[in-house]
Amino acid sequence: MFDRFFFHASIADGTGRPVYQANVGIRNGKIAYIGSEIPEDSAETVTLSPQEVLCPGFIDSHGHSECYLFHDPTVAPKLKQGVTTEVSGNCGIGFAPVNPKYLAELKDNFEGVAVGVPFPEQWSAMTTFRGFLREVEELHTEINTAFYAAHGALRIAVKGYDSSPLTAEEKERMHRLLREAMEAGAVGMTTGFVYAPGTYADMDEIVGLCQIVQEYGGVYATHMRDEGDRVLSSVEESIEVARRTGVRLLISHHKVTGKTNARFIPEIHRLVNAARAEGLSVFLDQYPYSAGETTLNTTIPYRYLDGGNQKLLERLENPTLREEITQAILHNDGTWQNPLDSTGFDGMTVLHTKCHPECHGKSLEQLAAEWAIPPVEVIFHLLKENDGQVNCLLHFMTESDVETIFQSPLVSVCTDSLLFGDGVPTHPRGYATYPRILGRFVREKQLVPFEEAIRKMTSMPADLFSMKYKGRIQEGMDADLVVVNRETVIDRGDYQDPKAENEGIQMVLVAGEVVLDRGTLTHRHAGSVLRNRDGGWS
Repeated sequence: MFDRFFFHASIADGTGRPVYQANVGIRNGKIAYIGSEIPEDSAETVTLSPQEVLCPGFIDSHGHSECYLFHDPTVAPKLKQGVTTEVSGNCGIGFAPVNPKYLAELKDNFEGVAVGVPFPEQWSAMTTFRGFLREVEELHTEINTAFYAAHGALRIAVKGYDSSPLTAEEKERMHRLLREAMEAGAVGMTTGFVYAPGTYADMDEIVGLCQIVQEYGGVYATHMRDEGDRVLSSVEESIEVARRTGVRLLISHHKVTGKTNARFIPEIHRLVNAARAEGLSVFLDQYPYSAGETTLNTTIPYRYLDGGNQKLLERLENPTLREEITQAILHNDGTWQNPLDSTGFDGMTVLHTKCHPECHGKSLEQLAAEWAIPPVEVIFHLLKENDGQVNCLLHFMTESDVETIFQSPLVSVCTDSLLFGDGVPTHPRGYATYPRILGRFVREKQLVPFEEAIRKMTSMPADLFSMKYKGRIQEGMDADLVVVNRETVIDRGDYQDPKAENEGIQMVLVAGEVVLDRGTLTHRHAGSVLRNRDGGWS
């Protein structure tokens, strides 16, 4: 007897093979049967319409939901776009381990990806990665969750925002913290080289850490040092880490910023293919939007971020330093990635501030005109008035460049989601990525076949993480499934209304339990905390 039986369903199985029809039986959270036979009885039989397709649950390889989980364990924004497994801790920004001495610095580091979301009261007690995972387990989430150890969190736990090179003793402490995280079940480690303190790390520091990640069969995912004018050297640096350590490499949210830099896209893909030909494991993921989101302090050269936001605000009070920072922003010396080099002041839009909602939706150039001050002074004013915490949209690519990247068979789908509190404006990618792909990129623009898009959302990320029981509809696999109406699926969220409800995600199952049914959450609490075990999963 099956717990649930899909009768004569159209199946996109995640491998990229054409959609086919079969019956699917689910028992004890697993896909127990695929074939033409009909059982004598099942607890529930589901008959789909001709437009509805049964797919593996979508695996989001790039989330930032550690804090949000404690606010909303249903993780509704992910469920409503078909995500059944999310991997968080990206861009070197993480929630644990906590060193109480540097809790304020860790909060300062994480706050930009959790705007309007209260930090849990027990956060300061999450002094180990294992303890953090236990706290997440107590939430009984609706989706499966997995987590990286974040380089920034590890470094903050050892020395806060101090930009000086690691001493031998500090390096050993970071290694111990990472090893504890990997033994607890971390997916691997991430870096964010455009965010302090990640930007202070050199090649030797990262190689030493990635040797530990490789020992445990983990993944090294990187938000590279530069995705604009110097993107090729950043790709080469990332591949060199994989070459020296043998670690599996994921180049996160693959893009080329700056609307004149699209010429680099083919060369990036050539470099990745060449690395694979060497025997290295190199992957790319992407969100399907031409604008990104980040914090306004990324417009400040890294050397002035030493000590965190409060130290930066103190420096801006010094007229000599203020002028020095101004000139460094306007005349990049090539030692850092200034997002303004790709967007200009007109392409960076204020998304959220603590104290100035009247600025939301306006570009730095618009605000400069309204306030009759130079655009750089707008940056300084906003940072000062909002304790250094300002989120911005960055319009730095063309739609055609996004589509070109998506069409590469090297590239899987992710959200890079920033799930904010109620009423807080954010980027639509955290709410609408997967319906956008299936509705606009597949059905309307026919950039790739439906089956290939499903592969990019399912078996590709499953293979990256060696999740051998996820990402495919096959007997013995976990029954994490999504039913998509391929004729109606579409995103409705945009930059003005990012949280608008999607259409066409009909049903979502986690471990065989229906957790979303025609838009309604069922609160089955079927999700698990997934742990990496030497390249396997438990």
